[in-house]
Amino acid sequence: MPVSSREILGKQLLVKKLADVILGLHSAGIRDRRVYSEMLLGFLEAHPRILCAWTVWEPDALDGRDVEYANTIGHDSTGRFIHSWHRAEGSPMLIPAICYETPEEGHWYLIPKLRRVTCRLEPAYYPFGSVIEWITTDISPILIEGLFYGAVGIDFRETSRPPITIRPGRDSLSHSRTMPIGHEPLENLSPRERGVFHWLGQGKTNEEIGIILGISHHTVKNHLERIYQKLGVNNRCEAVLSSL
Repeated sequence: MPVSSREILGKQLLVKKLADVILGLHSAGIRDRRVYSEMLLGFLEAHPRILCAWTVWEPDALDGRDVEYANTIGHDSTGRFIHSWHRAEGSPMLIPAICYETPEEGHWYLIPKLRRVTCRLEPAYYPFGSVIEWITTDISPILIEGLFYGAVGIDFRETSRPPITIRPGRDSLSHSRTMPIGHEPLENLSPRERGVFHWLGQGKTNEEIGIILGISHHTVKNHLERIYQKLGVNNRCEAVLSSL
């Protein structure tokens, strides 16, 4: 069932509200990570529609104390404030965000970092503990005096596809926030061209595809020209339609 514009707007308003609360805490001079983390948890518990509420900050952007938090609960080896609260397994659980600076896998963070606008990701699978959920994600950049300090996001469980339970020792697990689901790869395209073609089908611009894949937008343009030639089409629209 297609998602209504009203539902999309409702999700965008929720992530904007969450971002406003975070900015309010920062404006009040609050730098205690526990306060921000408890706020994320409270937001998650107050809104049953939300599967996960998270925030990722730039190095030392919140309190200048990243080194003190390296490898502690909710953090990775960088110590950056990257808390993520989810309830995919029932009770709320705190985990650190992953792959936030990795080209392609980290596009959910790199795109709002570059574009500095609220954005929405198309449905994709993402692992939460022992469960893989089909989610959509709304993200808002954290901008303070015009500077990018990080991002805040909300993952919503989509009911069009059931969650997948990971069986220890039997199932493999990707560590990217999104595991793109699309059409079968076209045989005459190279692996890189297939990647470009996938994100083309997701409606991404050349600049966004470049961020996701870690290449320049000029290189993306060159790939697209070769894709058009191989598919016998003239533009983006015809390329996408040719795979339907």
